[in-house]
Amino acid sequence: LPRELAAGRWDAVIACGWDTPAVWYTAHWARRNNVPFVLWSGSTAREGGILRAATTPIVRRVVSRADAWIAYGTRAKAYLQSFGADPDRTFIAYNAVDTAAFAAQAAATDREAVRRELEIET
Repeated sequence: LPRELAAGRWDAVIACGWDTPAVWYTAHWARRNNVPFVLWSGSTAREGGILRAATTPIVRRVVSRADAWIAYGTRAKAYLQSFGADPDRTFIAYNAVDTAAFAAQAAATDREAVRRELEIET
């Protein structure tokens, strides 16, 4: 990761999550190199656990130092804001699938040919 970050010419870096050393390093690197850091998260206040409790001080620091935030939904946005995310720079990007596109593809697929190719018995 350090080599990849150093080798690139980044307009911004986006990291997903916040409870791993890779995210912590990326946030630190971005700040040190004046590269905007965007944190993408789907965590909510209802989640718990030992890891969440143990990393809360680091999480609070990473969240408060990001330049912008992307949340999976309104609860994730509220959770980011509870750690200091600016509401005006916190955006929601819902995880969604274009079911119509998948349905059209599925309708056009020869299922029997796929089953034979993958050796799936019926």
